[in-house]
Amino acid sequence: MKADTKTAAPSDRASKLVTSGGAEPIQVLPHPTTDQGELVEPHVTEAEARADIAAMEPIMAIEGRQMSDADKELLVDLIRGTKTFEEITKILAREAGYDID
Repeated sequence: MKADTKTAAPSDRASKLVTSGGAEPIQVLPHPTTDQGELVEPHVTEAEARADIAAMEPIMAIEGRQMSDADKELLVDLIRGTKTFEEITKILAREAGYDID
């Protein structure tokens, strides 16, 4: 099944969502870097990021899923671009018991 790409605009900015349908995960793909890979300053406020997550919760509930408070905090950082995918991956791996450095 090919993933669909949709754009949701909860405010004056857009977040790109990749959905696969069914019970498969939804990935939020923020763009904290330029096309050349340079980090950019957060362009989303913490309140906007939290509002985006709150907007996802009813959809997740319908699918029978929920997100822990710790995961919400990581997602806020990811949406804002204050942490990279690599940093989040390392945090999650450590929490799962993997020794990554």
